[in-house]
Amino acid sequence: GRQGRRHSRMMDAGPSSIGDDLDRLEDILPSEPVDLSDWLEPPTLQSRVPSLKVEDLLVDTGPIAAYERLRISFLQQDAHRVDENHETGDKEYIYTNQRPFKVVLQAQGANGGPLPIDNLHLTVRLMLESGSDVEAESKQHGAHGPLLIGDTRVAVGSDGLATFELTLGRTALSSFCSGQRFCLLFRADLPADLLDEPRLAHLSVLSVPFKSLTKLHRASAAQRALTLPRHFLDIS
Repeated sequence: GRQGRRHSRMMDAGPSSIGDDLDRLEDILPSEPVDLSDWLEPPTLQSRVPSLKVEDLLVDTGPIAAYERLRISFLQQDAHRVDENHETGDKEYIYTNQRPFKVVLQAQGANGGPLPIDNLHLTVRLMLESGSDVEAESKQHGAHGPLLIGDTRVAVGSDGLATFELTLGRTALSSFCSGQRFCLLFRADLPADLLDEPRLAHLSVLSVPFKSLTKLHRASAAQRALTLPRHFLDIS
């Protein structure tokens, strides 16, 4: 074949000629063209790490990022009376609308870090245990007045604490709402454009459910004997 003839020429002609060099190159070079574009393109971070996006390298320092680092938790919550079922251990927390109560919340950065928001305020509103709003009026008892009396918007201090001094409204009674329990919903007072931001849902916290009565002495004699003037809820 071709290689045999070339070998014969080499033996006959002695020193290599231009034709011999071309034959050798023909054997070395690939028969199909090679695309060198991948070799010639300078390597970039994107080509080395295909899953990495440019936006992943950017640090979000906007207002959403600051609120995302914010954490809100209960530090203290009073109850006017606690009724405990000694068989099951279940507790029923009772409030009266005749006396004030106090709730203390703590705001801080993630992992106990410094407060990431300046001039932060917390708000509170009364809602049903089911998560529904308290209706504007009761079919049996007529229109509700204010559901909460006191400061429902409180500034967070430099120590990260916000103290609410509240009293339930005259008609904020379980008997006005088919015997349902209530909850207090506390949340960070966010700018209007961030109210529906799903990444900030953790900035709303709920109290333990409780019932609201007018008079606390409706408890049994045994319950009254075990009731102290002030109770702290177990919020651990």
